[in-house]
Amino acid sequence: KKRSRRRRRQLPQLGSQDEIELSRYLEDFEEIETISTAGNFSTTIKCRCRIDGCLYAIKRAKKRIHNDADKRKQLKEVFALSALSQCSGVVDYYGAFIEDNRLYIQMELCEGCVSVNHVPTDTNNRIVWILDLLSQVSLALSDMHSRDIAHLDIKPDNILIARKTTNTENSDNNGSNSSSSSSSFSSSASTNSSNLIGDTIYKIG
Repeated sequence: KKRSRRRRRQLPQLGSQDEIELSRYLEDFEEIETISTAGNFSTTIKCRCRIDGCLYAIKRAKKRIHNDADKRKQLKEVFALSALSQCSGVVDYYGAFIEDNRLYIQMELCEGCVSVNHVPTDTNNRIVWILDLLSQVSLALSDMHSRDIAHLDIKPDNILIARKTTNTENSDNNGSNSSSSSSSFSSSASTNSSNLIGDTIYKIG
């Protein structure tokens, strides 16, 4: 007599309609553009949350979690970000989840990272800009170290522009009718010289 075999429930194939319907990521977030694919560990995507309508940076791990060791290794970043949630010099952390054996981290959306294009050409402005940048990064690192957490990978790519005040915004504060601008840095070095000194908030990512 043959034994009846219970039919196993098949998992949805990657990219299938069933997987899309089961995806928390695709249900909660609308992808707008890929911000960065640099590095071997993750891809960062600019997304709009379908629940609150706000923009976030979603960091998606490139490597899937295969075992407990992989999970513990990837969750180290989540635990560190959670512990640094009160540190103003670190990119804001909003939450994380694992889907399809892949880690997703919901973070503050910044305006890019520091690059050579942001360095003022004028010598005096350059010195002030460097001192301001180093001061903010040093305070953030000091705050991290006070919590017994080390970053281990400080470089321009990981120093993010969280907020900047442009000349037009300063004019508004002085009673001008000019409208403010929130566009990313794409202006000339002379314009950057005035925009980036004392008016920009940098955060470690």
